[in-house]
Amino acid sequence: MNIIVKRTGQYEFGKQLYLALMLILVLAFFCYSFPFFIVGILGGTKLASIGTIAYLLLFVAFIILLTRQDPLTSIKFLFVIVLFQPCLTMLAPTYLGSSFVKVQVAMKDMYAVILVLTLGFYVFQTFKLCLIDKLYIFFLGYGFLSIFTGSSPSLFVSIASFRELLMIYVFFMLGRLMYYYGIDILQMIYFAVVLSGMEVLFGLLEYNYPQYFWNKIFHIIDYTKVKTGTYPKLEPLSGLPTNYFTYKDGERVRRLVAFNGEATSLSRFLGTVIATLITLGERNKKTILIVGFLLLGLLFTNARGGLLFPIVIVLLFFLRLVKGLAIPIIIPLMYFMLFHSSSFNVSSANNQRHLHGLTKGVANAFKYPAGRGLGSTGQMAATYTGDVRHADEDFVSESFVGCIGAQLGLVGLVAFLLFVIIVITQLCLFLFSSQYELNYLVLTSCALFTTVMLTSLFSNSAVSAISSFVTFILTGYTYQFIQLTKEGVIIK
Repeated sequence: MNIIVKRTGQYEFGKQLYLALMLILVLAFFCYSFPFFIVGILGGTKLASIGTIAYLLLFVAFIILLTRQDPLTSIKFLFVIVLFQPCLTMLAPTYLGSSFVKVQVAMKDMYAVILVLTLGFYVFQTFKLCLIDKLYIFFLGYGFLSIFTGSSPSLFVSIASFRELLMIYVFFMLGRLMYYYGIDILQMIYFAVVLSGMEVLFGLLEYNYPQYFWNKIFHIIDYTKVKTGTYPKLEPLSGLPTNYFTYKDGERVRRLVAFNGEATSLSRFLGTVIATLITLGERNKKTILIVGFLLLGLLFTNARGGLLFPIVIVLLFFLRLVKGLAIPIIIPLMYFMLFHSSSFNVSSANNQRHLHGLTKGVANAFKYPAGRGLGSTGQMAATYTGDVRHADEDFVSESFVGCIGAQLGLVGLVAFLLFVIIVITQLCLFLFSSQYELNYLVLTSCALFTTVMLTSLFSNSAVSAISSFVTFILTGYTYQFIQLTKEGVIIK
């Protein structure tokens, strides 16, 4: 069967783990060496401002040089930043201060943008932009203009909201450039497997010794205060943030959060890696053990979102092989989800809140067709200016799609949905076409991207960097393959 990627037969765990540890040390250097020099030595002098600029310029130069010398390692370093920056910053958030904490939170975005620009610079004469590129660039341009024409109470919140929209396209474009450069997608996947294994291993430790890790080593409470300006809500008995817990059968239970400090995003990341391993991983006992270990971690997150990814993968696989199975598979699955799964119980308070975000956001899109501007409402406004939700009857959060409609109106909502529909249509047409053999890469991307977009109707965290960066990179890689395959171009 045509799978586009070459199976090497080796995960090379030792080599990948060594590289991961070295890259974590490099990240730690950038997180603390210059901040220590600027904060600890220069203090509040004018030289501190110059030092901060020098710090950012050095980081940019490092990205460009690493990308030119070794694009694959540069991409792997992006993975490390996305997954490990939060815990490294949690080591000393009060020492770093608000400015440096916010810079480090945005580090992955800065890195990804410069990485894509550097890769694109060397192929801009031959790399072709297609319809979805122009559509999303229009979408981003409209969103950027709304920062200055909208009614956002804070420029910082507007920029944070724009960053959410930007990173979807940046990761997608990174995947396209990876295929164009001939970078082995399996190397990326296997590196993600090693990182996810480290997440689960640490997660099992912090799950059993939460006070030691979250109060003595990683200062999650101070980190949240410095990052957002407000202390997190705490569970009274343990003193841990309330999002470290969930309710199960009426009882509050602990969630595994690992290095990210956030169970929902971790669940989706682990679900993505598991789904990818099922279709693109090696066919041996080692893969079965890895999937089992990662699945254990996923279950301990007590977040169901991650389970959707392998379920949709298996569903699409059977539909592609035997199209007549569509009705006998889909109808029982829909029945279970609608009537026997608490995740889809619309009467629950949690799901009501998410559903309200979607319906209110779409209603606001019709009420304000041109939108109210990025940062005027949405999840970033809820995070950084939480009191707004009580003062504005049109305030919307939770649903990513609803937040787009509320902020950018019908114009932005239609542009984004067209992008999503075009991408899913192209993936499905190729996957189910009788002209091509079953392609596991297309199958995987179609399942992951569709799942992310469907869950983004009700959840803003569905498109967070940790939740979806692997999905968007893989989808971009696959989309570029489909485009070049239709043109008869083969990249080796």
